[in-house]
Amino acid sequence: MLKPILSVLFAVTLWVCGSMAAVASTGELRMGMLSLALSADPHAYINTGARELSAHLYQPLYEKHPENNKSFHVVKSGHYSGNNTWELHLFPGEIHANDIVFTFCRIKNYPDTPSPFAPNLESITDVRVGGETELTIVTKSEDSQLLARISAILVMKAPPHWTGSYTGGRCDGAFAYDRADLDSGRVTPGTGPYRIERFSADEIVMVRRGGKLARLTPWQRVVQLRLSTEESVRQLLAGTVDIIDSVPDGPAAHLAAVSDTKTAYGYPASFVFLQLNHRATSSFVANGAPNPLRDKRVRQALSLALDREIIATRQRFDPSIPTAQISLPENPLYNDGIDLRADVDRARRLLAEAGYASGFTVDFLIMPGTAWIADKVEPMLGRIGVQVKTRDVGPRFPGLVANGEFGLNLNVSVVDQTDIMAFVRSRLASPGIAAGFGSRNQGQYTNSQLNELLLKIRSEPDTVQRSQMEQQAMSIVTDDLPIIPLVFVRPRWHLRADLAFTPRRDNRMLVWNIVKAQ
Repeated sequence: MLKPILSVLFAVTLWVCGSMAAVASTGELRMGMLSLALSADPHAYINTGARELSAHLYQPLYEKHPENNKSFHVVKSGHYSGNNTWELHLFPGEIHANDIVFTFCRIKNYPDTPSPFAPNLESITDVRVGGETELTIVTKSEDSQLLARISAILVMKAPPHWTGSYTGGRCDGAFAYDRADLDSGRVTPGTGPYRIERFSADEIVMVRRGGKLARLTPWQRVVQLRLSTEESVRQLLAGTVDIIDSVPDGPAAHLAAVSDTKTAYGYPASFVFLQLNHRATSSFVANGAPNPLRDKRVRQALSLALDREIIATRQRFDPSIPTAQISLPENPLYNDGIDLRADVDRARRLLAEAGYASGFTVDFLIMPGTAWIADKVEPMLGRIGVQVKTRDVGPRFPGLVANGEFGLNLNVSVVDQTDIMAFVRSRLASPGIAAGFGSRNQGQYTNSQLNELLLKIRSEPDTVQRSQMEQQAMSIVTDDLPIIPLVFVRPRWHLRADLAFTPRRDNRMLVWNIVKAQ
């Protein structure tokens, strides 16, 4: 039987975030960005731009600020009451328990969603409302990590007079609010401080909502523009945009010499890695079946071919950290004994032992915006005889990867160093073994020993025992190489000199972190 937990996670916190509440302004903030959200729908595919946009339009159930532990959230407290039952108590306000049931139902019934939220609801059998601020969640079995998994779900307001229910693992109630509704701003079920005024592939305009949440931000209106690097730099220098992202080293050096701009560096949380297709046979790996990527010796050869120091030092984010693991050096799960050095001769020997002395050809998809790393990975693999057919497929990348239509893909993910197992559960666990497991394991990697450990970690209440099992899980991952880590990158923003920007550890560019300089 679990004892009540998460008393710290769900502690009552302040609504005021640092000095931002003291900044009074009704002005406009203009942001020049290399890419924008694909949709204003928080339950559709969530790329980096969509995560940032959704954070302005919707409140999560609970989100602790990475730096100062102050939070903007809905849940006041939550505890396990026995019999696979959780009791949630909400802050009084405009968001009610029925809105959470509606949000769960929308996610559950979302047609063809690639969102990572839906699998996190699989263990839930019943959700019961006990007034505006009381919610009971019943799960199929004891699940100590339930609240951690559902905490980031973004809450929508239910339609007027909505009467759906979540019973027996099924959700009765209309889906409501399609993407076109949300993108156009025709309906505004948001719960965050902003609402959409205009949405397109090249421009997103948000305006501040009234009420309690308005004091989270000093900006009345926010305009996000999709601009090329050259155009974003030109507009920043001309004063027509206030902050820009993703600037290569050359233009960045020029901006650093301009007195009316400044540079802000983020945290190296963005993890760049090669995702591998582990299916038994694949038309995206040439030379016929079986798939060479299923052989650990081949995966080791690919990793040994890569000079991570070059990848880390000759790219547009600086400084960056070359890595052969998912942990940063500051993390207790970091292994000091893992060698980063490339060894081409050993890589060739491993390929020969695996039966691929002449190499092979593999389809290589790259996530939008990562061509600067792909240009270095391609010749490094080529020197051991692995020829990659690089395809920059733009916005088609998520769908192709979700369908397994790749041999390798160059991927980027923000890794929460306080919960690395969340990345391992979603990316490396076998899909479907438990709620939320394997939801982004598009390469269909499977390791029964890792699966067993992850299931035990999920239900183990003792922190010491859980930590030991996490160390074992990380040893399996670094040895078996289901993915090939490359580098942690540290993003960089440039902004007007009269503004101040405090980046978060998750590197989201949230407008309430951008204020007038004191």
